[in-house]
Amino acid sequence: MAKHPVDDEGRAIPDASWPPGREAPGRLEQVRRFLNSTNRENGADHLGDPIRAARWLNGEGWPVRPDEAQLSRLRRFRDELHAAIEARSRHAAPHWPAAMATAALTVESTPAGPRLIGAGRGTDRVVNDVLAVVVEAHAGGSLDRLGVCAHCGWSFYDRSRNSGGQWCSMAACGQREKMRRYRARKRAGAGAGRAR
Repeated sequence: MAKHPVDDEGRAIPDASWPPGREAPGRLEQVRRFLNSTNRENGADHLGDPIRAARWLNGEGWPVRPDEAQLSRLRRFRDELHAAIEARSRHAAPHWPAAMATAALTVESTPAGPRLIGAGRGTDRVVNDVLAVVVEAHAGGSLDRLGVCAHCGWSFYDRSRNSGGQWCSMAACGQREKMRRYRARKRAGAGAGRAR
């Protein structure tokens, strides 16, 4: 298994290919990768500083060199979108990012038909590109299968029959969560035994 790259503090930097088989179809994968640009368990973040962010954004097809203020807004947008997707995956009403109200979207003609694309420059273009895909995915129904792991917060595409997946990986987070619950039950049982 390939070793994850680490940041300056030695924390594992997110690898958007994890877990295998949980990639989203088409352009929705770009949204999933954007949501997974931070490791919510250890704080490592591709958008942590302007240099690292520029490198990651360029690699994802956005030739952007954000300053600190732009980067702060981009991280806030990512966190708001993550919270909305997480709420949807828990069947709760989502609070969509504030940027949704001011999104600049245009329609592009392609051989496959019209599609939405983001307008603007710099990080505004990144936000608008992501929102264009979210709007299309919502209209087409595929956004319903974009979930958030109940254990680690990683975004994944749920291919289960009933779209009821809770974990990014049953072998990783699913087992960790089961062990956590098992230990909690054992502690509760031991506490009840002492109380008698």
